[in-house]
Amino acid sequence: MRYSDTLKCNKNLIELKVKEPGYHDIESKISYHLNCGMPKIPVSQLFPQGITIINSAFALIINNIIGSVQINNIDHPIFEGIISIIVIGNFNFGIFNLQDTSNNVIVGTFSNTTISGDYFVYFNLITIKGGLINGCVINSSNSQMTNSIGFIDSLTFRVATITIEPSTLITLTYNGQIVLPYKPQIGLFKNDKLIFKTELPSLKINNIQLIYIILSQFSDLANLVYTGLSSKLQNLILMFPPPFLPEIPDFYIILDNSEVILGTKDKLNRSDILSVKLLDNCNPFKINLICKGSNIELK
Repeated sequence: MRYSDTLKCNKNLIELKVKEPGYHDIESKISYHLNCGMPKIPVSQLFPQGITIINSAFALIINNIIGSVQINNIDHPIFEGIISIIVIGNFNFGIFNLQDTSNNVIVGTFSNTTISGDYFVYFNLITIKGGLINGCVINSSNSQMTNSIGFIDSLTFRVATITIEPSTLITLTYNGQIVLPYKPQIGLFKNDKLIFKTELPSLKINNIQLIYIILSQFSDLANLVYTGLSSKLQNLILMFPPPFLPEIPDFYIILDNSEVILGTKDKLNRSDILSVKLLDNCNPFKINLICKGSNIELK
């Protein structure tokens, strides 16, 4: 026995009235695409403390950053550059584009530096020390790029800081696909009684990509307060992932234009109604599916 149909997304995806009673293997296949506005997620769902972004002021002005970094056991005196530090609770990581006194360019990321000075005071001087570096050095004489590790000896610069409150709403997407803090579930029902459920196809997004997506939400806002946090600078997170990142809850890319299969074995009576629909209690963001094709098969 087989049944195929396409119904509206706000109703049962498929429904079948049983004509042959008995124990049956039940299988339903649904091919679909997602119908949902981009869900807004509070920052607190990722970082309960919110996010503070400390940015070096006077970007690309000579002597705006003074100090040195150790890269591959070589000391590089610094006199110019851009630094953005992301503070989450007691943890921090950063992105930088620096130039040393030999005109070599040093770019990359760092984690867990020590910050001295009040960075909430606009244009105040702060100093950072320590913290592991992952990046590269671009030689000024031949433009050769060398992947590098190291640490910050000491860097002093003036800051412009913004604070992202925990209640701030952000939109998470990946290549146009929805990113959620859960996997929506779909169920197979007999007379409105759930007899089988499964999750919609999804992929866990890695923390580096998630951090990149989050920071991209704030880059335009950050640029309004004399910062170095830009789309070009934040790309360094993908090229040179920070050595350490804060703990982040699992988030999932919910696959669009996909297929899900539900199957179980159950005793069916004549006129029982089998149906397939999303589970509302596992779908707080009200994701809807629009069927491209569906069937229920009894064996």
